[in-house]
Amino acid sequence: IIIPASVTSIETAAFQGSALTSVTFAQGSQLTSIGENPFYNCYFLTSIIIPASVTSIGDSAFLQCFALTSVTFAEGSLLTSIGTNAFYGSALTSIIIPASVSSIGTGTFTNCVSLSSEMIESSWFNTTGFPNESGIQSYWASPVTTTTNFISYQLISGTAGELTQTIV
Repeated sequence: IIIPASVTSIETAAFQGSALTSVTFAQGSQLTSIGENPFYNCYFLTSIIIPASVTSIGDSAFLQCFALTSVTFAEGSLLTSIGTNAFYGSALTSIIIPASVSSIGTGTFTNCVSLSSEMIESSWFNTTGFPNESGIQSYWASPVTTTTNFISYQLISGTAGELTQTIV
């Protein structure tokens, strides 16, 4: 499906349970919010690129998207919040969270058992989105590279529940 540039929000349950395999946003997308449950149970959705204009992803937005292996946030992302259980049960193997994010809901990556690599573009971090049921080996990240407008972080090895601030 191609979402037109004029769409500003994807509302609750908009595509819930559909057989979507991909979602594309038209060039110049004005999308600012992805509501609650819009892609819930979209079992065949494999990847999505979230437009830079999106500021919030609602609760359970991609809940049980079992084939979802890739979520990419467009360069210059304005995203500030990711809701509770947003990616619960997805097949994500890695994700880069934009520097603009200041809130990650509880259980956001619960049962993402393939998630082994997570990068954060800011020093802010909240452990509630990464419970022991995720594949994350540790919760903290440290800066590894600096590029224009953001710093990339890499997970420190450890066990779930530990917080480490060692810079690699």
